[in-house]
Amino acid sequence: MFSLRLIGRSSSARSNTLIKPQFWKYRRYISNSSLESQKQAQEQHRAALTEEYAEIEQSEENGEGEEFYVDCSNIKQRWNKLPMDIQQDMISYLNVKQEFGWNYLTKEEKQSLYYIAYGEWGARDKVSMNGVEMAFKLMTSCLLFVAMGITIINYMHDKKVIEELEDKAATN
Repeated sequence: MFSLRLIGRSSSARSNTLIKPQFWKYRRYISNSSLESQKQAQEQHRAALTEEYAEIEQSEENGEGEEFYVDCSNIKQRWNKLPMDIQQDMISYLNVKQEFGWNYLTKEEKQSLYYIAYGEWGARDKVSMNGVEMAFKLMTSCLLFVAMGITIINYMHDKKVIEELEDKAATN
């Protein structure tokens, strides 16, 4: 069975079982199209990860590493009730575990990753819209509809005026 051991400081004071990984700080991406710089960046990234994994193995030998598991069951019902720091810890844990490959993920973890990426929470949450937000959305929609109507009316009026001017110019 796959187990994930990470060393680091917890981002939440309430939960000492969820630990953020340290090796994210070593990840570098270069947008330069130069092949040499990309290869160099990949080598640096591999060296940094190798160094980090060596530190993790050494801490495991010393008994410093902490093994933990994040409960990913029933994520749809629990997600909005979880505090923000626990949500961030869960996202970090799943992102790290996802880097090792989908073969190591359980069915619940795969479903959790899908829900976090595409589920109805945050900006996609339709339930979280309160009365003020609904009124703002309605007023904005009405304002845009009125602006569109005025634009169409002005276009029709301008079209008639242009036709009249063209007729006058043709008769002169």
